[in-house]
Amino acid sequence: MTPQASVTCHALRMADDFVRVFATHSWLEGEIVKGRLEAEGITVRLEGEHEGPYPVGPAELLVPSSAEAEARRVLAQIQGGSFEVPGEENGATDHEDPHSVDEG
Repeated sequence: MTPQASVTCHALRMADDFVRVFATHSWLEGEIVKGRLEAEGITVRLEGEHEGPYPVGPAELLVPSSAEAEARRVLAQIQGGSFEVPGEENGATDHEDPHSVDEG
């Protein structure tokens, strides 16, 4: 028996356990939050029931159990409004508003 063969199916399944960290009634909101978690390097599964070419309806996000704490930290920052978008500190942006009037 090789070392690989000694790994049970249960052990492989346990290594891939996913836990729900977010649920919403909006599939679009699920997609947005999924993208934010993925930007942090977290593997995310978006699941829910939808029919037709346009996904609508409730959705939930699942992450590996090993990433649950990090995912919940990011979600708490988003929900608390303390999350900063890079390059937008103190309202500063990297581009000028083409509709602004220069009064100087």
